[in-house]
Amino acid sequence: MSRSVLLDTGPLVAFLSAADAHHFWVREQWEQLSPPLLTCEAVVTEAAFLLQRQRKSRAALFELIRRGVVRLDFDLEAELSVVAALV
Repeated sequence: MSRSVLLDTGPLVAFLSAADAHHFWVREQWEQLSPPLLTCEAVVTEAAFLLQRQRKSRAALFELIRRGVVRLDFDLEAELSVVAALV
């Protein structure tokens, strides 16, 4: 059974930044996941900001989206009850 994974900023930045303290752990976790990983525009925006602040290229971030590994397929209105239960 395949299940969707909702990707937040921290793991996304850690995956892309070898300098991140959790980089290697996150890379190991990603190997166990099946794409696409779902996220939203706010996460991509925050990740791009944090990567720029760390002086890291944001090209890899956008390449993950272009290749379909990360998909911006999250609609808060449609998922509101699930998100409300999580928070």
